[in-house]
Amino acid sequence: MVCGLNEAFLPMKIVKPKYFPALSGLRVILASMVFLYHYASYGNQQLSWAQIAVVLKYRMTAFFVLSGFVVMYSLIPKGRLTLKEYFRFILTRLIRLMPLYLLLLIIPYLHVGIPELPVLLANITLTKAYFKEFFSSGIQPAWSLTPEVTFYFLAPLLLNYLPQKKHFIVSYGIIFLTGIFLTFIGFYLNQIHYNRYGFFADIEYALNFTFFGRVTDFYVGMYLAWIIYHYANYQFLSWLPLKKTYLGLSLVLLISYLVYFLNNLSAETGHILSLICLHFVLPFTVGYFIWGLITENSVLQRFLSLKWMVNLGNCSYGFYLMHTNWVQYKISKINILPDGGFILIWLVAIIVYYMFEKPSITFLRKKLAL
Repeated sequence: MVCGLNEAFLPMKIVKPKYFPALSGLRVILASMVFLYHYASYGNQQLSWAQIAVVLKYRMTAFFVLSGFVVMYSLIPKGRLTLKEYFRFILTRLIRLMPLYLLLLIIPYLHVGIPELPVLLANITLTKAYFKEFFSSGIQPAWSLTPEVTFYFLAPLLLNYLPQKKHFIVSYGIIFLTGIFLTFIGFYLNQIHYNRYGFFADIEYALNFTFFGRVTDFYVGMYLAWIIYHYANYQFLSWLPLKKTYLGLSLVLLISYLVYFLNNLSAETGHILSLICLHFVLPFTVGYFIWGLITENSVLQRFLSLKWMVNLGNCSYGFYLMHTNWVQYKISKINILPDGGFILIWLVAIIVYYMFEKPSITFLRKKLAL
């Protein structure tokens, strides 16, 4: 029987877990998927094998849904934040991102030269993904930090709307319409030839690479956090024979293939349908998969929760930033394996995490009393 949330359904009085180890392990898989997709796309392998696992191309949806869940799950117990608590939250999140990011950004600049000021500022302030011309500058994969940081600033405010489903949906609509408005500004600037850096250059770019286009991903993650935190025994499609974990994963693969298929049709209608599936259907299948991964005992959950997978998950941010840029280029000079540097980058990420990333985060948190 399909159950729905209603006023009479009271949250269970249980101890809420603060940490889900399988999600750290999932980050290892997602970071590796990013590497494998780029490795195949850059002509190192035939794309035919990658087409079998076309979900590789749409891995960022899972990243953003996961981020929406983790951030909101950590905020729910705090409730409405004071202004001081709000800035404390933002600072805590930035401390996790910035030390390693700035290190990996500055070292190549010292090696190849400092770029012009607009490029430098866009990269340092993590706003580069709002400008199409800056997209590949600095650390190329770090474009995803722009929607991430935008979400960090909005998440504590959006928490206030979660209890009221109507208000939550209205807030979603406002954010999405704001993205359309900004895209119209970008379009107007293009028309008068005054959009040198490609601010919200076009609708497809805005949908794929900005928070406003990826808002569904984050909202699915946020609402999943609300369900997991408040309604631990809530069931959905419980009559199906498959566990949520495997049903969700199957749906992710199915929708990903559908997006890939539609995107490769020559007809414009097919391309529009692929965008709809990618931005308004795929996030829900990813959310359903993560829901199962959190709540069900499965082989996949146990594997992703292994200690070494969790430890690798802690290092996955560094691995993600190091690939397809200066670090991978340097590693490729000494790499003797036919893996594009996959293993060596992981080894470097592990070393950097324990020797720089973790100590710097600990030091800053103590220094700032966070």
